[in-house]
Amino acid sequence: MKGKFPVIIAFFILLTATSAFAQDDCDNLLKTELTNIPGVQTTIQENGKFLTILATSDKAESIKIASRITALHSRTSSTGCDFKSFPIAVFNSNLLSVKTKTADNLSNAEIEKLLYKHVYALSPVQVEENLKGYTRLAELFPLNSYYAARVEHYKERSDLQKTRNNFIKKCLREAAKDKNIHDLKINRDVYLFITDDDTPQKTSLAFLDKVEKITPRPKKELCLFFYDSELNRKGYSCPTEYQQNLGNTEETLLMNYVQSIPSYHIKQNINGYKALKNLNPALTLYTSKLDSYESKLRGLNNFLNVQTSSGEKLFLKNILRGSTLFVTLDDKAIEGKSRKSLKSFYSALNSYYAYSGSPYQRCMLKSQAGATLGKIQCTKNGRCKFKE
Repeated sequence: MKGKFPVIIAFFILLTATSAFAQDDCDNLLKTELTNIPGVQTTIQENGKFLTILATSDKAESIKIASRITALHSRTSSTGCDFKSFPIAVFNSNLLSVKTKTADNLSNAEIEKLLYKHVYALSPVQVEENLKGYTRLAELFPLNSYYAARVEHYKERSDLQKTRNNFIKKCLREAAKDKNIHDLKINRDVYLFITDDDTPQKTSLAFLDKVEKITPRPKKELCLFFYDSELNRKGYSCPTEYQQNLGNTEETLLMNYVQSIPSYHIKQNINGYKALKNLNPALTLYTSKLDSYESKLRGLNNFLNVQTSSGEKLFLKNILRGSTLFVTLDDKAIEGKSRKSLKSFYSALNSYYAYSGSPYQRCMLKSQAGATLGKIQCTKNGRCKFKE
């Protein structure tokens, strides 16, 4: 008889474990089925209890979706799961209860636990969702001081976020109109100013004071970086707590500006990649970009300083319009040349332009009177052709 007890105990343990696994399977199956109903935003489960949150606050639409949930609740799955044994609360997108019989067996404490689980799982950066969640919990359970404290915390964060966003929008709008602000890049509370004068810090602080008179400034202190038009860093103003968690924010903002500079602005790109290299000397991208643009500048200078056989400069002046270089030739260099000689001359000029790295894809040759003598057109891989 004694030998039978271990067998009976083992049988009951196996039966209990099997029931638990079956329960888990049914829980997960119901959660999947609920989540797949159109209009359901999310479903929270806890010990066989469910809270389904809808993606709409519209009353008629909420009732339709709740009806589908009720129909699902009355089913038994093909695997034998009786969904009716699992209570389901339904909330709309504003976290207000949608009346349904599926929640009859849920106590207030169980609903609180499910709703808190949903809110607790939100990311802290989801400020408005957290505020909505804790506000609803505080309304349902007004004696809970923790919920009230969380509401106040997220109210402050929400106000800060709105003030910050409004201030950023106004700063960007005003910067576009300000003749002294060349560009302004912003990431939350970090501002990078590029000014067109030689006092970037003074100009930037005056600009912020001007904007503050139009719209409220965030209570949180700003982290500011000041650059002149040649991208020399002329100072910064940044709270200590920012400096500890700043990471590569300044570099990212500066890189956003540098990458917006057209490739045909060679000197500006050189200044940009020099400034980026100062911030991050180890990054080979900045070194290779800087080398490339410096090589282009050397090639351009070599081409523009080419001399005639008598030692005079061939080009009297040059100007860049967009991505096209316009050069004015000294008329004496081509006076009296035959058609064949001119063809050889322009061919040699074309070859030297290509040899110099074809700094721009198009170079227009002009006479001193302004007449077009021809055009050097280059492909992206540096092959050039002269056209009259």
